[in-house]
Amino acid sequence: MKKSSFTGSANKYTGMDPASLTFSTHLKRYRWAIGWCLFHLCALILSYNEVRFFNSAGEPKTEKFWPFVKFTYPYFLPNDNTTYVKFNGFFTQYDWTEFSFYVGSVLFLIVVVYVYKKSEQ
Repeated sequence: MKKSSFTGSANKYTGMDPASLTFSTHLKRYRWAIGWCLFHLCALILSYNEVRFFNSAGEPKTEKFWPFVKFTYPYFLPNDNTTYVKFNGFFTQYDWTEFSFYVGSVLFLIVVVYVYKKSEQ
């Protein structure tokens, strides 16, 4: 009969620091939320820095809520007798209000789920 290669516990995390195990577990559990927040942080930075492809319409304003903004701007040139369309950028008019709403809603959802799970125990 062949002996098992496991000695003692069959836990693959044997010998690891419990604090690092908890951190890595939380990191894996909430990686979608971290990705969501990083995406919106990049959108905020690119919008305020007015990077051409992401925001070429100027400084963001709080008039309309992103993504319900005009991504294109039509303009007419009388010399050509043609109407042209300018793309304002993907994150045009994306400012701190949208950032706080999108990131805050995810953080609020995480807290609600955490409190709900704690109340079940």
